[in-house]
Amino acid sequence: MKKVLLFTLCLSSIVMLFSFKNIFQKKPSGKEVVQKLETLGYFKYAHSSKIAELKKALAEGYATHGALVTSYEMPRFESSDYRLYGLDGETLYEEGGFRSYLSDMDRTFKKLNVNLKIENEIEEYTQNGGLNHIIWVNGKEYVIFRNDQGSANSWGVAAKRYAEMVNDILKRSKSPERLYLMSGGNEGEAVFLTQEQYQYIKLTFPNNESKPLSVEEWSKKYRLK
Repeated sequence: MKKVLLFTLCLSSIVMLFSFKNIFQKKPSGKEVVQKLETLGYFKYAHSSKIAELKKALAEGYATHGALVTSYEMPRFESSDYRLYGLDGETLYEEGGFRSYLSDMDRTFKKLNVNLKIENEIEEYTQNGGLNHIIWVNGKEYVIFRNDQGSANSWGVAAKRYAEMVNDILKRSKSPERLYLMSGGNEGEAVFLTQEQYQYIKLTFPNNESKPLSVEEWSKKYRLK
C-alpha cells in the first residue's frame, strides 16, 4: 500500500513539473521564429533582394501582433514572400472575382511549377434570381454556386470554394503546398504553406483571429457548410 502511494505521489510530481514547464516555457522571439521559418523553406520563393526586408516585417509582426505578415513589392503591391494574399469575400462573390484572384496568384503558381489554365467560366443568374457560377480550370469543372440566392454566408462560401478549388489544383499537380485561410469578409487573407510550415505557425503564433486555418477549420469557425 505504501509503495502504491509513493508511486502515485511521484507520478503526480512529474505531471506537475511538466505542467509548470509548459506554463512558464519561454515564448520564442521574432528572430527565432524567422529563423525557424527559414529552415522550413518559407522564404524560398522571395527575391534575394527582398528577403532581409521581409524577415524584418515578419519578425516585427509576430512580436507586436502575434500575426503572420509580409512586406510588399511596388508598384502592384504584391507580397514579397509570394505566399500571403488578401482574399476579400465580397470581391470573390462578385462577377470576375475568381479570375481576378487566380490571376493575382499565378505568380505563386509559377513558383510552384503549376501551370494554371482557365478554360471557361459561367456566371449567370437564373429566372428566380439565383446565381450559377461554374469555372473550368486545368481540365476540371468546379461548381462554385448553384442557384445561390445570396445570404450573409455567401461571401464566406465563395472563399471556401475558392480555397477548395486551389487546393485541388495543387493536389492534382502534386505540389506540397496548400492554401490556408485567414480572417474573413473584407478582411480575409490566404497563405500558401507546406504542412510543416502550417503546423509550426499554428502552434507558435498567438493571434487566433488571423491565424492560418485549413479550409475545414476555417469553415467550422465561420459556420459554413
